[in-house]
Parts: sequence; structure tokens; C-alpha cells
Amino acid sequence: MKKSLGILSCMLLLIAMSCSEKAATDSESVYKNKVALVRKAYDSNSWENYKSYFADTVSFRFSDGTVWNISSDTLLSRLKYYRGLLASNDNVAHNEIVTADSATGDNWVRSWGIEKWSDTNGKADSILLQENWRFNSDGRIVELQVYTSKAMQ
Repeated sequence: MKKSLGILSCMLLLIAMSCSEKAATDSESVYKNKVALVRKAYDSNSWENYKSYFADTVSFRFSDGTVWNISSDTLLSRLKYYRGLLASNDNVAHNEIVTADSATGDNWVRSWGIEKWSDTNGKADSILLQENWRFNSDGRIVELQVYTSKAMQ
């Protein structure tokens, strides 16, 4: 009887662990999907359906040291303006991981990829990207840290 209870306990523990792993994987895909949709919005310069993805105040940190701590309305206006200076833009993520901060309830999407664009004169260029997207406990983007490096030609 003790042996049966021990086996049953182990099976229940394994089932519980697999359920929690599936939940983590599901939430990871939600955050990765939000990042992918925001990238597509930037590439196409259509932000109308994505304001709800951002918290009321957002912090954007760029590799040149520039920091924007601004409202989501101002952020989207600026992104729309800067994207409008380009003829085309293409963000491609090559690897992404999701990490969680148990102390704050925040989740981070860490992403590595490349951004390619052409300006209105047809000149093409690209940069390598490492991005850190922070989501608050409500699942909204509260911070983006962008680190860039010139892509090798």
C-alpha cells in the first residue's frame, strides 16, 4: 500500500510539473507574440490596434544613451513619425527567450536579431539588435532597451 501511494504521489507530482511547464510555455508565447506584433506594426507603420499593448507610461532606452520616459500616446506618435522617414523596414528576430522576475511579477522578452531598412532615396542599411522588452504584471509593455551594432557587410 505504501509503495502504491508513493508511486501515485510521484505521478501526481510529474503531472503538476508538466502542467506548470505548459502554463509557462503558453505565457512565454503570449509575450513573444506581442513583441512580434509590435515589430510588424513598426515595419508597416500602423499602430492603431496596438496602443493597448503599452502601459500608460513607457521607458525606451536606446544604445546611444537616449532615454524616453513618455506616455504611450507620445511614444506611438514618435514611432510613427520616425518610421515614416523610411521607405521600408524589416525587423527579424533570430532568437528570443522569456524570463520572469518573481519579485515584481514582470516578464522580459530578450531578443536578438537584425533590422534592415531603406530610406526614401533608396539607400539600404541594417543593424544588429539586442532588445529587452519588459512587461508588467498586467501584460503591458513598460520598457524597451535597444542595443545595436553595425551589421557586417
